Amino acid sequence: MRPFWFLSLLVLAGCSVALWSCTKDISLQPNPYTPKVGIECVLVPDSLPKVYLTRSQSFLGTNVNNLRDAILNATVEISEDGVPETLAPGSFFNPNTCLTEYFYRGRRPARTGHDYALRVVVDGQTYAATTSTRITPVEITNVEYLPVFTDVYGEHEGIRVSFQDPAGEQNFYRFSMVRTLTKSRPRFEGDTNRYCATRPFQDTEIGRSVYPDALTDGQVMSLTVEPANTHRQGDVGLIRLQTLDPASARFFDQLDRQKLAQTNPFVEPVFLKTEIPGALGVFGAVNQSRVVRFVYPQ
Repeated sequence: MRPFWFLSLLVLAGCSVALWSCTKDISLQPNPYTPKVGIECVLVPDSLPKVYLTRSQSFLGTNVNNLRDAILNATVEISEDGVPETLAPGSFFNPNTCLTEYFYRGRRPARTGHDYALRVVVDGQTYAATTSTRITPVEITNVEYLPVFTDVYGEHEGIRVSFQDPAGEQNFYRFSMVRTLTKSRPRFEGDTNRYCATRPFQDTEIGRSVYPDALTDGQVMSLTVEPANTHRQGDVGLIRLQTLDPASARFFDQLDRQKLAQTNPFVEPVFLKTEIPGALGVFGAVNQSRVVRFVYPQ
C-alpha cells in the first residue's frame, strides 16, 4: 500500500501538469488614448504668476518627457480685477530634480485681496477658471523639532508648526520651507559622482498634505510634517504656512491621496478630479504667513 504522502504528491503533480497545460499567453491591445490638457497655476502674493501646461499621458505610458509633454504654443492670459496680462513662455532648470520645468510666466506679481481670471487657448479650445487672493493668512506661534514622531508609515523625524486658526472661516493649510541645499539628486540614477548642482542652491519644499480646520475652527492648531530633504545640525529653514483657497485644497488633497494609493495596497484608490472645466488641473491661490527662521538643533 502506498503511503499517504506519496499519493498526495501524485495528486499535486497531476494538478500542476493540468494547470500548466491550460496556461496561454494573451496579448491585449490597449484602447486608443486621447491626451487631455493639464493646467496648473497657484497664485502666490508678491510672486510672478506661473502657469504649467502639459498633455496627459495614458496610465500605461512609459515615455514621459518634460519637453515633449509641455504645451509651448498656447495663449495664456491672467486678468487681475478685469485687467488682462498675456503670459510668455519660460523655463527653469531645477537642480534638485534634474529636470527642466516649462511654464508661462507673467510680469505682474499677484497681490493679496484681488480677483483673478485665467484664460488658456490650446489648439483652438478655450479653458477658463477664476480664483481670488482674498484669503486670511495665519501667524505661526511656535516651531518645534521632533527627533521622532510616528505615523502610519513608521517613525520619522519631524517639524511641528503651531498657529491660531481664525474662527468662523473654512480654511485649509499646507507647510512650506525654503532651504539652501548643498547636494542635489544624481544626474543619472545611482551615479553619485555626477550631481545636477555643482554649488549650493535654494530649494522650496512644499508639504504634500492639506490640513482642514473643520474640526478645530478657531482653536490652536499644530501640523507635524516630515522634511523631504536630509539636513545637518545648524542648517537653516525659512518656514511659512500657506492658507489655500478651496479649489487648490481639493486638488492637492486628492493628489496626495492618489500618490498614497499608488504605494499602499490598503489605501482606497482616488480618481483625481479637475477644478478646470474640460481640462485636468487647478487655478487657485494661497496666502502665506510671515517667515519663521528655524535652525535644526541636531
